[in-house]
Amino acid sequence: MNTNSYNWDQLITHEEHDLVFGNTKIVVYDGVFTPDPTISQTASMVIEGMPNVANKRVADIGTGTGVIAVVAARQGAAKVVATDIDDKAIENARKNVVANNVSESVSVVKTSVLDDVAGGFDYIFANIPILEEVWDKLDVNSVSAKLIDAVEKKLKSNGELYIPWGSFAEKERSQLEKLLFKSGFSFTVQTKEAIGYTWYLYKIKKE
Repeated sequence: MNTNSYNWDQLITHEEHDLVFGNTKIVVYDGVFTPDPTISQTASMVIEGMPNVANKRVADIGTGTGVIAVVAARQGAAKVVATDIDDKAIENARKNVVANNVSESVSVVKTSVLDDVAGGFDYIFANIPILEEVWDKLDVNSVSAKLIDAVEKKLKSNGELYIPWGSFAEKERSQLEKLLFKSGFSFTVQTKEAIGYTWYLYKIKKE
C-alpha cells in the first residue's frame, strides 16, 4: 500500500462509532484517534500482546479512546493511569471508563506522557503518534525521546514498556531503536501482516 495515497485523515476525522475488542465495547468520538483494526493495528497489537497485568500498576500513554486502559483494568490491573494531551480524547476515555465499569481502577489524566504522575509502573503501554502526516505540528522523534526519558524514571525494576509501530514509518522506527539502545533498553519485536503493512509490537526492558 502506498502511504502517499492512504487517507490518514480517517484516523482522526470520522463519524462517532462503536468498536468491540473481545468483551470490551467502546465509543470513538469524532476527532479522536480510532483504534479500528481495519484502519490501524497499533491498539490491537497491544491488546493482543498484553501480558498478565493482574494486580499490576499500569500506565497507558496516549490513551485516546481509553481502550487499552479499559482492557487492562478488565484483565485485573490494580491501577491504571491513562494519559493524553487532547481534551476530546480525555473526555472520550472517561466516557469509556465509566461505560465499562472500571472507574475504581482507572484514572484518566490530561498530561504529556507521564508528567506529574506519581509512582512507578509494572507495565507501560504507549500507543504514541508515529506518523507526522496524522498529527499537525508534531515531531515524532521528539515524542519518542520524551517517552523514553519518562520511562527510564517510571518503569519499575523488571517492568516492561510496550510500543506498537507500523511499517509506513520506518525512518521513525529506526530512530526509536537508536533511542532505546542509547538509553540501555533491550527489546524483542513481535510482527504481524495486516491491511497492507507490517505491524510491530516492541516489548522493552531496562538492561
